[in-house]
Amino acid sequence: MKVTKLNYNRIARTYDFLSRIVFWGAQQKIQKGLIKWLKNGDNILIVGGGSGWILEEIAKLNLAKIKITYVEESSKMIQLTRRRQFQTSHVEIIQADIFELKIREKFDVIFTPFLFDHFNKEESQYLFEKLNKCANKSALWINTDFSLNSGAGKWWKKIYMAIIYIFFKWAIHIKNSELTELDPIIIKKGYSKLFEKYTYMNFIHGSIWQKE
Repeated sequence: MKVTKLNYNRIARTYDFLSRIVFWGAQQKIQKGLIKWLKNGDNILIVGGGSGWILEEIAKLNLAKIKITYVEESSKMIQLTRRRQFQTSHVEIIQADIFELKIREKFDVIFTPFLFDHFNKEESQYLFEKLNKCANKSALWINTDFSLNSGAGKWWKKIYMAIIYIFFKWAIHIKNSELTELDPIIIKKGYSKLFEKYTYMNFIHGSIWQKE
């Protein structure tokens, strides 16, 4: 599937700062909470990790014999990632478009932090199915993203989401303009939800799923 190239190079150095200011650090906090589900020996795939700060947080967990494959398309995000403090022997950093990357390995955990909001429903389903083929039996899928579904205020969330898409059309040339809710796609593929959490006025959502 051909998908419009997204270029975070333009905002790579300021992205984390902007995220913490706009969302009061909620994007970072929810990811920090979910990685506590990782365990010793896990083979982990992280797709769209940005500047690599999450690798430092995983390193703080002091997990034994883990392996991380870290996929990020932006060359400047990759540069920032390589400057982070983590055990490089445990991490393989790959600069690639995930839609084009051939993945032959199987993983115990797939982590997609704020990834699927970049793509429409068809693209999201294609990408999910591609990554699902890389998941071991009983693998965990950790996903974080925006959500319009929980709690009051759906009207302001739609407005907020529209503003976000306007910014990213300018910043990274995103084509998508409508948030895809991933839950129905995951459920259809036979995953069971183990945990979920909402934050930032129920606008930011994190969930953990297990493959059956």
